[in-house]
Order: sequence, then C-alpha cells, then structure tokens
Amino acid sequence: FIFRLKECSYCFIWNKQIFKEMLGFASWNFLGAASGMMVGQGINILLNIFFGTTINAARAIAFQIQGAVNGFVINFMLVISPQIVKSYAVNDKNYMFQLVFLSSKYSFFLLHLLTLPILIQTESILTWWLKIVPNETIIFTRLSIIYSLTISLTYSINMASQATGNIRMFQTVEAAILLLNFPISYFLLRNGYPASSTFVVMTVLSVVALFARLAVLNSILSFPVTDYIKKVIFKVIIVFTVSTLITYFVFIQAYSFDKFYQFLFILLTSFISIISAIWIFGSEKYERKIVKMKLSDIIEKNFNIKLQ
Repeated sequence: FIFRLKECSYCFIWNKQIFKEMLGFASWNFLGAASGMMVGQGINILLNIFFGTTINAARAIAFQIQGAVNGFVINFMLVISPQIVKSYAVNDKNYMFQLVFLSSKYSFFLLHLLTLPILIQTESILTWWLKIVPNETIIFTRLSIIYSLTISLTYSINMASQATGNIRMFQTVEAAILLLNFPISYFLLRNGYPASSTFVVMTVLSVVALFARLAVLNSILSFPVTDYIKKVIFKVIIVFTVSTLITYFVFIQAYSFDKFYQFLFILLTSFISIISAIWIFGSEKYERKIVKMKLSDIIEKNFNIKLQ
C-alpha cells in the first residue's frame, strides 16, 4: 500500500553505532528475561526431582493465581511507563523520581487490595475452585502472593533503568542475584527442607534484588534511595501490617460464620482496612489533598452539591 502514496518512501540505512546500541540493549534485556525463566523452570525441575509431579501441580496452581492478580498491576504500569520514559527524555529527573515513587507504592497497594482476601481465605477459595486441593497448594498460594507483593515494587524501578538505555550493570546484578535461587533451593531441599522453602528463597532474593536495583539506579541516575525507603518501603510495610492484622482479627471473630457470608464479610473488611490504612499511613499530605479535590469535583458535578 505504501508504494501507492507519494508521501511515503523508504531507504536502507546502515548506522553501525545505532545498531550496536540496539543489539546491546536487546542482549542485556534477554539476560534478565532468561534468568527469570531459568529460575522458574529450574525450581520446577528441583521440585519434580525431590517431591514428584503432585508438588509441581500445586506450584502451577499457585502461579496461576499469581499471574491472574499480577495482570492488574501490569496494566497499571502500562499507563505509567510512558510517562517515566518521557520525563527522562526531557531531563526532568525530579518528576521521573516522583513517578517511580508513586507507581511503586500504588502498584503494591493495588495488588494488596486484590490479594488480601485471598491471603486470608486461601483454603475456602481453593476448595470452592478445585473441590480437591492438592497438598501444599494453600501454603504455595500464600507465599506466591507475598512474593508478588515484593516484586510489584520493582516494575517502575526496572522501567526507570530501561529509560536510561544503560542497563548492562542493572541486568547483570539482577540476573546474578536471581540465579542464586537454584543453588540455594537445591541446598535446602537436599538437606530435608520442605518444598515451600523454595518460595521463601524466591521472596528473600527478590527483596535483596530490590535493594541491589536501587543501588545500581543510584549510580546511574543519582536516584534518591533513602527517600524511596522512607516514602515507599516503610509506608507499604505499615499499610500491609495494619490492614492484614485487622482483617485477620475479624476473620478469627467470624470463623463460625457460613463460609460464603464469611468471605463477603472479609472482602468488605479488607477493603475498608486497606483504604483506611492507605489514607492514614500510606499517602502523603499532597496526595490526600488531590483526592479530596477530585472527590469534591465529582460530587459537585454529579449531585450539584458544593463542598466547602
């Protein structure tokens, strides 16, 4: 079709420098992706060797749930990622850092909002879904949710690194840490540790990798790691702890309820506790001010009520 339009033309260009940069970027990206794939498949092989296919089935179910809830966070990041790249392109680092802070924090909050009812009522949900729940599926599901929460903080950090184009050190450090999953898990399983220990290793190494990513990003972009720890990590820990304890306490009190009504009650409790914890502990003053302004505009527009 383009051959019929005078405005469209093409020509072959060979720019060695550009091709070299593109190949290098793709190669280092491939290293990161390959390390993640090797870890996942490597752990599957270990579990199959030490415990058989039943445990693999339980792990597959846990990761199926993890993949479903992670999709919401990935879609959220699709909106934020172009803004992070654009802010770096125009050399507005302060705005870029602010976007990384906000997207990391609210990615965690969004995933926590979706997964806390599952985390508390894993047994009931799996029983409704599967009828017969394979051994270890419950603990696998809970640990995979906690693992997902830890890696939800990393999406925007990865995007900030991608925006710079200088990803060699970032991907090398990340891959080196993540690949430790296989030997550490093998050592633990060989010495009689349960299959769930592989999830614990994954989670611990994901936290280590998070701080390593921050250190590398600091060397590349002078990223404010201390501010990130104060404004993101501390806040998500507080929100997670407070909301989970409140919801679990209510779950204990409602344990004798009918399972369906108990689920609805916990769903409502988790929503209220998380939103309240985010408002009180997880948000900054200017964020609360923006929310109030938006709510005020919506109420005035739809209900013709002017708020003071």
